[in-house]
Amino acid sequence: MLYGGEDGKLRVKSIYCHWDGYPEYNGKMLIDYYDNNARTEELLELGDISSLNKKIAPTESHTFDKPQKDVTVAYARDRGEEKRILEMDFDDFKDYINHSDVEFVYLRYQDRWLYAEVEYDYITHESQLGAFKELGWKIANLRKNGVIE
Repeated sequence: MLYGGEDGKLRVKSIYCHWDGYPEYNGKMLIDYYDNNARTEELLELGDISSLNKKIAPTESHTFDKPQKDVTVAYARDRGEEKRILEMDFDDFKDYINHSDVEFVYLRYQDRWLYAEVEYDYITHESQLGAFKELGWKIANLRKNGVIE
């Protein structure tokens, strides 16, 4: 989530998701099930997650190894790991992403989802965060072209 800090600088509150980071899955999940700031905050409070799903909280037996159907799997809640939520200035976040191995970044900003691809240059062995684009438009286009439902 991108927001204005007390010093006027943009700040990011973020978590990592291990599986299915592509717009066709995680992007669609964010648009379909997390398209408001309250749900986004609730998701962020889980800390890093293994997989994103429609629901945040389980209603029956749910573990890391045997998750409840359609429930997000979190490292802290479901596997007992330390909860990790990053908060930093946006410029530091961009640098952090450029030194990571993520392929897609999603940001909730001004009541909408944005996404960016992280390009890896195999010659220089450096990553570069691309421009942020409207995720809603991307998902609508994928649906229109029959790539996703």
